Order: sequence, then C-alpha cells, then structure tokens
Amino acid sequence: MKALLLLSILPVIGLAGCSKVGTGRICDWQPSDDASPLDLSKRSAQLHLMGEALRAEDLAVRYADIHRGKRSGQFAGGDAYLATREQCMAMAFDTLANHHGVTRAQVRDSLLHRRKSVDGLILLLFVGPYVAVASAIVRWISDSALSEATSLRWVLTTLAACGAAAIGSVLFGLWVATFEMIRIGNTHMSYRMARNPWADHWGDLLIGGAVLFLLVAAHGHARERAHRVSATT
Repeated sequence: MKALLLLSILPVIGLAGCSKVGTGRICDWQPSDDASPLDLSKRSAQLHLMGEALRAEDLAVRYADIHRGKRSGQFAGGDAYLATREQCMAMAFDTLANHHGVTRAQVRDSLLHRRKSVDGLILLLFVGPYVAVASAIVRWISDSALSEATSLRWVLTTLAACGAAAIGSVLFGLWVATFEMIRIGNTHMSYRMARNPWADHWGDLLIGGAVLFLLVAAHGHARERAHRVSATT
C-alpha cells in the first residue's frame, strides 16, 4: 500500500516541477524557444505547440483573473471578464502563431491534443489504490459472520461493488482534476476542465469500477477456497 501511494505521489511532484506558471499581471506572452516553423504532421510538433498554447491560454486566464476577476476589485461583470480574457488570448495566440509559422486556428486546435501516455498513467495510478481498498473490503466481508451463506456473501459483495464504483468515480474525478491543475499550473481551471478526456466516459468508468471490484472479489474468494482445501488435506 505504501509503495502504491509513493508511486501515486511521484508523478504529482514531477508534474509540479515541470509546470511553467506566469504571473499574468501583464498580457505579454513570451516564447520558450527560438522562432521556427512547425511541421504539424509530426506528433512531436503537435505536442510542442500544445504545450506553448497551454501556457499562452493560461496567461490570458490569469490576466483576466487579476484585472477583471471577482476578487480583483475591478470586476465589472462576466462579459467584461470574458472580453478581457479573449482579447489577451487572441494577442498571445497571434504571437505564438507568428513565432511558429502556423495559424491562430491551429494554435486553438492544439489545445485539444493530449499525451495519451500521461492520461493512461493517471488512470493506472488510481487503479492501484482502488484495487487495494477493494481487497480490504472483500476481506472484511469474508471475515464477517454474514458471509457464511454464499448467496448472502455475493449480495453484499455486489452492493459493495456498486458503492465502491460510485465513490471511486467521484474520487477519480477529483484525482484527474488535481493532475490537470498541476499540468496547467493553475487552480482556476474554469472551462478547461471540459477538456478532461474522461468527461464523456463516466458511465464507462462506473461500470468498469464495479466489474473490477467483482473481479477482485472473485479472486479473493477463490484464493480463500483454495486455502481452505489445502488446510483440510
């Protein structure tokens, strides 16, 4: 369990160390590399543009928060906030587009690119602790006096699987949001959370969580039966 927690924390520390956070006090986006055209037919170029576009977008969000946000002392309504953010973002995207010989539309589209390996790692890092907790719940059910009846044991296990899947889905949402905030380098995610790759798959995650719990339970019960058989021979 400690090893699983350590493996979960290390990527968070790594992402935090790699994030590039600007103050946003002025709307002045600065490139992080030398001016050069990008060949967007290459995956590496797409990911590079994505990283730069995320920084430019975050600058605009921070700039609007500071100058027209609700806590800025200069809040003049949602329309004024959006106009300030979009104006700064357009300027930053134009600068980025000129820097790499692409269009503003291509810069905006690059925000939709993802590092699938990172998204997969985030899911796997959540699965480890989830399986550990599921195993603990299955052991508790097995040790309970109510589990002496096989049918009742599986009823309890099924109910636990549904509950664990529901709670797990909520916790996974918070888990993903945490990684997104670290990846972006800003706790104010606003509309950007809608780009979460799991946003349209909560039903699949719920079913997957319940099935995974039942598989853990089946494995635990099979191992328990094998232990009982070996103890009687």
